[in-house]
Amino acid sequence: MPSLIRNLLLPLLLAIGLLSTPNAVLAAPPAPETANGATATTPEAGDGPDIEATLKQHLDAITSRNLKDYAGTLTRSPELYFVLADGKLIPNRSGVIDYMRKWFADPGWRIRFERLRTITGNHSTLVFFHTVLDGKDSAGQPTHAEGFATLVFRREARGWALIHEQNTPLAAHAH
Repeated sequence: MPSLIRNLLLPLLLAIGLLSTPNAVLAAPPAPETANGATATTPEAGDGPDIEATLKQHLDAITSRNLKDYAGTLTRSPELYFVLADGKLIPNRSGVIDYMRKWFADPGWRIRFERLRTITGNHSTLVFFHTVLDGKDSAGQPTHAEGFATLVFRREARGWALIHEQNTPLAAHAH
């Protein structure tokens, strides 16, 4: 649980401004070790793609159903949390990739994103979207759903990577 708090909840709370602690008080988590036992370093600004490039790759991968590009924007850590609009939690990277593989295989949907807010810190970024999903149900009838999506990216050794996604339906628009 301490790893969950340090790696997910603290960056999320800092990113959305619910926690405001000076860097001197809130120490960064210890750097992970690499395969050879050396300590991995936190990337400096400019290492890997910037957040806008990563976000573009992520959204383009979703709209074009490109699983390889989508997976390239995800954390390599197994601690990736993805909450679907129905409340189901997918608690790891492999589960998210499996879910998206199935969703991308369905040609009957189209999604649009409208960015409402972005909050970027030194090591995390929160991006808040209004989403519009149009598709067809199992009987072939048109469906329309709107919601909000909150994405949290963390700066990792290779650049920015998604560590958390929360999807919330707008009840007035779901049918």
